[in-house]
Amino acid sequence: MTFDIAKAQNLTPPGRQISSSDGAEWRPMMIKGQRHPGFWIIPIVDDEIGAWTSYWMRLDAGARSLMHTHTSTELLLIMQGVYTDQDGTDITAGQVVTYPAGTSHWSHSREGCTVLVVTNSDSEL
Repeated sequence: MTFDIAKAQNLTPPGRQISSSDGAEWRPMMIKGQRHPGFWIIPIVDDEIGAWTSYWMRLDAGARSLMHTHTSTELLLIMQGVYTDQDGTDITAGQVVTYPAGTSHWSHSREGCTVLVVTNSDSEL
């Protein structure tokens, strides 16, 4: 059997999804039924075996999260703006921050920001 690259170039990979934070409908972020004021999400995709979930997260200017604890490792890729952790550390566009399971913290954004989040589970308040 030979591989025909010309045919392969025209095939759409099955299940492919392309996601953008532009133009989609943002919904309020909830943790254990409690609203995170000024935090918004757009779900992207969950791994088919439940190993991880991903979503866009937007913080309004001046938004501050509730104190929460990560029950699994969380990865954040800052896409736009500045995300600031409770100790004053700024994480800027293009940077990644990770929080291991058991991390308790709060965060905020003075100017607002958009973040890609990949995690395994919800946080606890």
